[in-house]
Amino acid sequence: MGRELSQLRGACRLYFFLDGRLRTGSFVDFGMFLQSLLLAAVGAGLATCAQAAPGEYPDIVKSALGYPHNSILLCGMALGYEDTSAPVNSYRTPREDVHTFTRFFD
Repeated sequence: MGRELSQLRGACRLYFFLDGRLRTGSFVDFGMFLQSLLLAAVGAGLATCAQAAPGEYPDIVKSALGYPHNSILLCGMALGYEDTSAPVNSYRTPREDVHTFTRFFD
């Protein structure tokens, strides 16, 4: 995890937790919140990188930050200014056509 996350060089690293007592509906709420946060950051001229990797190591992150054991680490996010001269920042992943994963009904 260290090498992957150290390469991001975000000016700020954020971690997102949920109370462990919350249920699946809260994950949907969080997804909408995270998307809004990502879009707001881009609108303010910042770059973002949402990261699922910290969620694979919740005990390490919770221990380092002093979060309760019963909390759920959902993800992390790097937030900062994009280095447009870095080759890694020019990579764009291909997108699947919407018809390959969506069914439309009349």
